[in-house]
Amino acid sequence: MVTTPVRIPESPRCPSPFRRPPLLAAVLVSVAVVSLSALAYCAGPEDDVAGVEGPGDLPDQKRPAVDPASPPSRPGGWGLVFSDEFSGEDGRAPDPRRWQHDVGGGGWGNGELQRYTASPRNARTDGRGRLLVEALRERVSRDDRDDDERKTRFTSARISTKGRFTTRYARAEARIRLPAGQGLWPAFWLSGVCEDGWPACGEIDVLESVDEVPMMVRSRIHGPGPLATPGIGPDWQVDTRLDEGFHVYAVEWTRDRVDFFFDDHRYATIHRDDLPEDDVWALDHPMRLLLNVAVGGRWPGAPDEGTPFPATMLVDWVRVYERI
Repeated sequence: MVTTPVRIPESPRCPSPFRRPPLLAAVLVSVAVVSLSALAYCAGPEDDVAGVEGPGDLPDQKRPAVDPASPPSRPGGWGLVFSDEFSGEDGRAPDPRRWQHDVGGGGWGNGELQRYTASPRNARTDGRGRLLVEALRERVSRDDRDDDERKTRFTSARISTKGRFTTRYARAEARIRLPAGQGLWPAFWLSGVCEDGWPACGEIDVLESVDEVPMMVRSRIHGPGPLATPGIGPDWQVDTRLDEGFHVYAVEWTRDRVDFFFDDHRYATIHRDDLPEDDVWALDHPMRLLLNVAVGGRWPGAPDEGTPFPATMLVDWVRVYERI
């Protein structure tokens, strides 16, 4: 798969297309893959960005307390500012001090099939220190559906720290086991918060997966310009199935660069000064965290009869560190 421009420091599997001749650059742009919230964020029915959000949006509450089970620091001068180890009882909804639900259907700008709910059936802790973000195939009786409604309906969850927590220039990481199957789109990402909306507020996609057999990590940044919708970033091929075990997906984000990591291996760096002409670096705003599993749509396409449901993204933990 052809990727959009990014500086790749370490892998011959991800050659850098920066500083290509203009004609080739245009080809790269034209075949770039549509990425997560260029479609899924900007068209969501519950996603208004009228005003700057942050920890003070909740009454009588400052930043959510970090989970005492999380490491308080990381090498390199990182101090923990947010974490969730998902230690709730089996069947409990995500901690409302840290997370809220984005709900609704309507395709989310990408023709997606799922309706996001706030039900613990779609997002819950398992009593073993993990969060389940689960897409379900719901059967609808003939009497309960409209004439143009399909027999099958999908529900899922999209949770975010909207109104609870934002960060700027930080390391955000999550330990995740992905689902497998055609038509599934699990993601861990950061969405910028400002008065101007998307794409001016920026976005960082730490992890997206759209492959029937998940062996590719897709990471992007988004901002105003010709590449706003596809985004700029790498597709990183790994040598293991990402649905067969947990892996740590991380980003380190500074004023001038973004580094992406897979199991602490830095596989890509994007520099502010390396953006293609007419694309804007929009990563100076506070950002909130999001986790979701989408179903169907123009990207990655519809599920088929072999797609397993429930389709579960298991999240062991989420942590955010800022420079001490």
